[in-house]
Amino acid sequence: MEYANQLKLQHCVNAFIDNQVDMPEYGQLGCSGFIVMDAAHNVVSTCTSAFLQIRSLAFAHVETLLDAILAKRPPPQVCPGQFVRVLACEKGINGATALCLKIEIDGSLLLQVLTGAQRQKQIRLATSKVLKLGSTDDLENGCSSDKCGSNRCALPACEPVWEAGQENASTLDEDFIKAKLQLVSVCVPSMDAEHAQCAEALRIFAMQHSVAALEAVLAEFSKHFSHEEALFDQYGFGKHTDVRFSAKHTHIEDHSRLLAKIRQQLLSQGPVPPAFVCSLLQDFHEHTSRYDVQYSKFISSKCAS
Repeated sequence: MEYANQLKLQHCVNAFIDNQVDMPEYGQLGCSGFIVMDAAHNVVSTCTSAFLQIRSLAFAHVETLLDAILAKRPPPQVCPGQFVRVLACEKGINGATALCLKIEIDGSLLLQVLTGAQRQKQIRLATSKVLKLGSTDDLENGCSSDKCGSNRCALPACEPVWEAGQENASTLDEDFIKAKLQLVSVCVPSMDAEHAQCAEALRIFAMQHSVAALEAVLAEFSKHFSHEEALFDQYGFGKHTDVRFSAKHTHIEDHSRLLAKIRQQLLSQGPVPPAFVCSLLQDFHEHTSRYDVQYSKFISSKCAS
């Protein structure tokens, strides 16, 4: 009911499953993807792309499916937000994992390469030249260096992580930084204090763009996330009989995503681009406003300090 009120839902059915045995064995109905059905309740997608992995682009996947349903036409073979394997392209990109960013007017796909020597490059290919990956479990690491000599690389820097929110570097001004570092209170004194420490580390990083400053951010984030997760265990926040639906599980997954993102940038051994600074500021602001507020009432009611 609260969800419906907040989102002002009017043109949909708002319902719940009241018995664990009736829960679907696919999809997650939230941050890890949606189950999409048509008007006749035929399943169009067992699990859309995960917001936890590709942020706002996950909604483009859902919206593309809904547009097709409303227009009574089959959904595209590959939707924005879906991962593909490149089958036919220039040398250095064949076999790479890529993410579909949009479908062009002529039907070709705008892709961003995620693995290999050409990672982060944007290319356009016909649907026939890619293989859609069924789920994130199908993703394989593609080495972005010569250190492992394998298509399945164990190096964190080679993981197929999409850099969401490629903000224009021109947005990295004083007003942008100030706005992103204004964090909502979670009404737990220790957490608010640690958020302030993280924000200060981010402010210094935004000013300096240095590797040392980013390492300091990583240290603050790691310490804070560890303490926060300990509070979850101490007070029983996010317990659920099915871990896929646990608020604690998705929260910790976002912690892991942020830490992996920073470590990947550090392992690149290159200068820190302004777009990365913008993206990290945006990510932490979204994390506190989307995830941290979820435990605020629960943990503060336990008189946690």
